[in-house]
Amino acid sequence: MEIAILADARAVAGNEALLSPVKQHLQQKMEGQELILTEFTRPALNFAVPLTLFGNVKSSKQGVDLKQGGSSLSCTASEH
Repeated sequence: MEIAILADARAVAGNEALLSPVKQHLQQKMEGQELILTEFTRPALNFAVPLTLFGNVKSSKQGVDLKQGGSSLSCTASEH
């Protein structure tokens, strides 16, 4: 999960230039690490997007639970 946090990091305050070397270092460390990247991306690739044939979001009588997909991905990522 720490990798996901760093990969998605955005500067919201302070010196934005401090984040760039950290992200570059992460990219260098992950280069050639196919096994780690495979495990990192597997939950997202296995997640079925709830879309209809025409690209609309599927819904049930209870509505659409968009948070469910995101929370299941972050829970799976935290297990590794």
